[in-house]
Amino acid sequence: SLAGVDALLFDIQDIGSRTYTYISTLGEAMHACAEHRKPLWVLDRPNPIGGRLAEGPVMPEQWRNFIGWGPMPVTHGMTVGEVARFFKDTLGIACDLHVVPMRGWRRTMVWSDTALAWTQTSPHIPGTVQAHLYVATGMVAMSTTNLSDGVGTTLPFEVVVADFLDAPRLAAELDAQRLPGVRFQALAVKPFYGGFKDQPLRGVRLHLTDAHAFEPLRTAVTILATIERLHPGRIAYAEEKIIGRHWGETTLPARLRAGEAPADILAGWRDAMQPFLDARRAALLYR
Repeated sequence: SLAGVDALLFDIQDIGSRTYTYISTLGEAMHACAEHRKPLWVLDRPNPIGGRLAEGPVMPEQWRNFIGWGPMPVTHGMTVGEVARFFKDTLGIACDLHVVPMRGWRRTMVWSDTALAWTQTSPHIPGTVQAHLYVATGMVAMSTTNLSDGVGTTLPFEVVVADFLDAPRLAAELDAQRLPGVRFQALAVKPFYGGFKDQPLRGVRLHLTDAHAFEPLRTAVTILATIERLHPGRIAYAEEKIIGRHWGETTLPARLRAGEAPADILAGWRDAMQPFLDARRAALLYR
């Protein structure tokens, strides 16, 4: 497919999560361009959740897959241009890479600071709220078989719901933990398509109150831990390979069932992140 191409242009808006596959496509394109000696130009775009946030386990080679393509945590705090530079250096991809940088973007910016209009990046990311909440609710739902992130309703990635949750109690317990940048509201929904079609579900809606302070993966772990505490043994976790492909490690369900505090789980991941942060630093284009 590259035979008649002089150069490949990557001009796609990402949302800042390792599991959102546009950067995986970027990595595959880099390999293809290296193999066929075609230059790759990346027109850089903002990371809508900012350029500082990095959370979660770094994906090891053991679990590398299309939703965990490179050795980075779940949120990585890079633009697509910086991700390309990171892939080139850390994975040794001999690609003739050219990044066209943005003007005026800073690492502290989230999407609302850019004054740019949002264009829907995929069917369930119609707005910037979903871009911010995608990790918080998506990682919960993708790690389980009986919790929904709202895909199939008019609130994709804005909720965590199931058929067994005590919605008012869950909302109160989560609000009491004062997670930064988010508040919780009890609600009931009935999805009109998808895996939970026509099932009455209850749970919480996430209201983003401060996009700069919000920590999506911390929020995801806290939601799972709180549900485990309120409804012991009711979460049906996905099989080990699904957990590994999403999280980059497989111990999380057992640690949550054992009652380990979210702060301790997150601290262990932070302690192991320094090699990634060192490699990331060389790839950054903006202050």
